[in-house]
Amino acid sequence: MQKQFLLIKMQKTIILKELEKVTSFRRNFEELLKYCVKKNIPIIIVSAGLDFHIKYFLEKKGLDEIIKIHSAKTKFTSKGNELSFPKLFQKSSSNFKDDLVEFYKNKGYKVIYMGDDISDYPAVKKADYPFVIKGSKLASLCKEEEYKCQEFDDFQIVIDYIKRFLLS
Repeated sequence: MQKQFLLIKMQKTIILKELEKVTSFRRNFEELLKYCVKKNIPIIIVSAGLDFHIKYFLEKKGLDEIIKIHSAKTKFTSKGNELSFPKLFQKSSSNFKDDLVEFYKNKGYKVIYMGDDISDYPAVKKADYPFVIKGSKLASLCKEEEYKCQEFDDFQIVIDYIKRFLLS
């Protein structure tokens, strides 16, 4: 991904303009954030997506101050766009996603992890409460591997799960 992104010499504003056409938030995302803030539950976006576009869409909704982002960092240069991924806390981690799950579990946290892509599988397997997007590649892999996790297509399902099973 780092090599591929270096080939892109497009400006950030042009990339964001194109993303505007195809990007939306899943239902009840804002409600999940508000609920987590109200209940003092830390929430972090852990994404193989790029920091600048995640920040951009969060800022548009006024959500950038209440959520942390753990993703690749983008540096726009005249030679191309450079990516750097978060450093691992543990060398044994398969990627920065499962590394972060393990980091918080080692600090004594119970971790809810939500994912949709194959790269989320190691993190989902380490999470205490794994959630996967219905119909995603990750949901298919979990079924294939007979790994039990909660599927969802609306963040209200996650809120209801937290209320029912974690904060009861």
